[in-house]
Amino acid sequence: MNSIEKIVIRVTAVYATDDTGSQAFRQAVQDGLVSDTSTYTITMVREVGGWRFAQFEVPF
Repeated sequence: MNSIEKIVIRVTAVYATDDTGSQAFRQAVQDGLVSDTSTYTITMVREVGGWRFAQFEVPF
């Protein structure tokens, strides 16, 4: 029987910033016209005592 030894999770974050509070900007974000995306990876491995984080990216 094969067991899973590693889990890789990819998370995509969507960022949009505007300090003016513009309604037009908020609408553009909702319409998907203005955004910046970043993808981060979280890796977990199975050890004798359970699952442990092996690696995770931090959005800095």
